[in-house]
Amino acid sequence: MFLRISNMDVPIYLERNNSRFPFYHRLDFSWKISYSKNPNSRFKKDWIFTIYNVYGKKNPFNIYYTPRDVTSKNGNIFGSSPLASYELSIIKSALISLTYNFTFN
Repeated sequence: MFLRISNMDVPIYLERNNSRFPFYHRLDFSWKISYSKNPNSRFKKDWIFTIYNVYGKKNPFNIYYTPRDVTSKNGNIFGSSPLASYELSIIKSALISLTYNFTFN
């Protein structure tokens, strides 16, 4: 079902969860190293090493709709709909993070 807004047909989903993202999964790895040279110190220090998206999988971040271009082969076309859907994937590689924390006791 479509609703006409500003001379453009927009898809309307009448039932809850009628449209879903494609399957999404990733593996995150984190390692925390706590240390203190003096156990009675006022400061607690630690390093955190993290790798996000270890697989490097290209997961969709957002799906958006634009008027389809008849000459373009990009995007998924909904039958005779004037709209095409496009997936936005921000990063398709692993991200590495190194964090240093200190707290007062």
